[in-house]
Amino acid sequence: MKKVFGLFFIYFSLFLYVSCGNFLSNNDDFVKKLREETAYMNAPDVDTVVFVESASQGRLITNPDIKKKGYPFELSFFVEKDFPGKFDRWVVYEDYTYGKENKEINDASIILLEPVEDPTYEKVTVTVFDEKKKLTIVPHCIMNPSVQVQVEQKYQG
Repeated sequence: MKKVFGLFFIYFSLFLYVSCGNFLSNNDDFVKKLREETAYMNAPDVDTVVFVESASQGRLITNPDIKKKGYPFELSFFVEKDFPGKFDRWVVYEDYTYGKENKEINDASIILLEPVEDPTYEKVTVTVFDEKKKLTIVPHCIMNPSVQVQVEQKYQG
């Protein structure tokens, strides 16, 4: 009985070893996907904040919680219908402080912004290449020009 159990155990172990080897060697897509996911998880996180300067302008639709160095992520912004202006562009700042003069970054070695065509939202694909910088991305909106007319009626009597 011990001999039968021992042979069964050896055959079963051999079967698992061969099956696992075939599974991993014959499924190149699985192995490739596994390597890509591992590389993504091992990539350093980037300190990137995205926010809207005023809630009356609009709201962020997509803003992923985890952002990794060298891996693109997508941002979407919806302009409120009653906002008296329009979306202008995405702006990137380093060490942003609300209400103060901030330095805009346009360096492709630090961050890359690629607009995405979408009729509903303002979308951009963002790739950050420098994990040491604290970046802030803001959807910049501008006010529509307006003219105010004041009519004064003078009484002549």
